[in-house]
Amino acid sequence: MSVAKRVIGQRVDFLFSLLKNIKINLKRSQNLPFDWNNIKNVCIYPLNNLGDFCMFLPHLHNFITLFLEKDVYIDLYISKVGYEILQNTNSDILDKSNITIVNNEYIKNLKDLNILKLLLKKRNRPYDILLAPHFSNDNTIIPILLFKFRYFFTYLPDGTVYQNIKKIENSIQLNPNNVRELFAYSYLFFKNLDGEININIKDVDKYLEKMDSKFYMEGIANEKRKFLTIYGRYFKRNGRCYPLSKYYELINKIIQKEVFSVDNIIFLLGKADYDNLSKEELKILNKIKKSGVKVIISDKIEYSIQILRNTKYFIGVDGGGLHLALISKVPKIISLFEKNVRPEYIIPKQHCNSAIYHKNGVENIAPDRIFNYFLKLKENK
Repeated sequence: MSVAKRVIGQRVDFLFSLLKNIKINLKRSQNLPFDWNNIKNVCIYPLNNLGDFCMFLPHLHNFITLFLEKDVYIDLYISKVGYEILQNTNSDILDKSNITIVNNEYIKNLKDLNILKLLLKKRNRPYDILLAPHFSNDNTIIPILLFKFRYFFTYLPDGTVYQNIKKIENSIQLNPNNVRELFAYSYLFFKNLDGEININIKDVDKYLEKMDSKFYMEGIANEKRKFLTIYGRYFKRNGRCYPLSKYYELINKIIQKEVFSVDNIIFLLGKADYDNLSKEELKILNKIKKSGVKVIISDKIEYSIQILRNTKYFIGVDGGGLHLALISKVPKIISLFEKNVRPEYIIPKQHCNSAIYHKNGVENIAPDRIFNYFLKLKENK
């Protein structure tokens, strides 16, 4: 076994043994008396990669509104990505006097086991509530280890609620892959802490419908948008992605059939993806440029949001770009999904009818199929 594999194995074993101990300790303190009057400091620790943070953003706004009504102080642990999203989405979170933004990069990028052990000794930041509404190994485990807290709320990998705040009168069965339901349930749990926690799936659906209408759709009917943006950043889950050659085939068909002005088509590609293109792929990208399509290579979130705010139609794989399009309120979205992903678990229901997936993987979705979906979106004005 290589040294690298051995170190990784030790780190994983160490983290999960500590999590097991914490779980035992929390079980001993289940159902502690809860009173909002005794809650002064709250830590919110969301996942901070691009897609997950965008997905949590509308719920984050609701959480902060709820917590500030209770007159508490909030520490929001976010990365540079999360901060840039807040800066460029007309969010008022950064202006709230009761909120402290904490850069979590030093935690997120923690690699050395010895550094982790050293940080564990400090544990010097007390919170009344630690809210980590998305379970993801290190990203959830590390704040549990580093911070002192009275109450804790997150999910285990099987989707079960893991908390020591209050007894749940009526438990609800949630799918661990349905991130939208998990976030919705998290908010409704805290909103109902003053009474009985008796939440059913209809409550979750009603909350999501209302939130989607306000956060993703409000105001877009009066906006003048003109671009078709094709987001070429690859989605490399299990090494698979949507091929550049198929993007080119799709663009070619849109231009040849004259269903959209080439002057208003943008092909947006991440800088990291551009740097990893093969010689053959670079040739294909050059063909896309020669077709008259505007090719933009950028990893700047601010620039991407500016483009997406002027985008009427969006085509892209499940990933950060898709979720940037959603929070930028792009009205017509075609999303490409892996075979094991159900779109309704990830995106608002109003966009699910134009979500496409292939049983053998996203790379097998035919450009003709995407083109036909695009024609339908154009017809449904």
